[in-house]
Amino acid sequence: MRLDLPSFIGSLDIIGVTKGSPRWTVYFRNGARFTQMYRSPDNLGYHPPEPHFFFGNVDEKPITDKQDELLTKYPENREAMMLEYSEFLCSYAEDNIRQDKKVRPTVPNQNELTSNKRLLEVKGSQSNPIGHNSRAALEPLTIVEARQVIAKIRGRSSSITQCIETGDYYFEEQGG
Repeated sequence: MRLDLPSFIGSLDIIGVTKGSPRWTVYFRNGARFTQMYRSPDNLGYHPPEPHFFFGNVDEKPITDKQDELLTKYPENREAMMLEYSEFLCSYAEDNIRQDKKVRPTVPNQNELTSNKRLLEVKGSQSNPIGHNSRAALEPLTIVEARQVIAKIRGRSSSITQCIETGDYYFEEQGG
């Protein structure tokens, strides 16, 4: 992972963003992403492309219901909880995993309602798939918005700081 955005990535490469924090996570056609704010500093920056078994917005309620169920079932065993939760998320891609069929991340439908949705990614290998849901749905950008996002990312410092209110880490602005 790198803290800067590779020079070969531009605004036309963006398929959408998740707005789960004030600094959006940006997703690209090649399967890569750029995380600008997250609870762990190790997750910030450019993440190279990975093969996906599933990539798309899903209803939020089954995901939050499962989280609540597992928090009750495993109040003191986060590792067991996370294992079962990932297995649940991977069930969205069961057929693709079984067939070892990969999908390409695509631009979300402009008319798709994104309230009560979350982006779900299932990636990894057939023998070790990993499910991950975002804090928000994937939303498309206009070309003007995409250009602004790329300019903001390129204009930021690679220094990382922590937000006092949320505990999330993010990139500092240039010069500050």
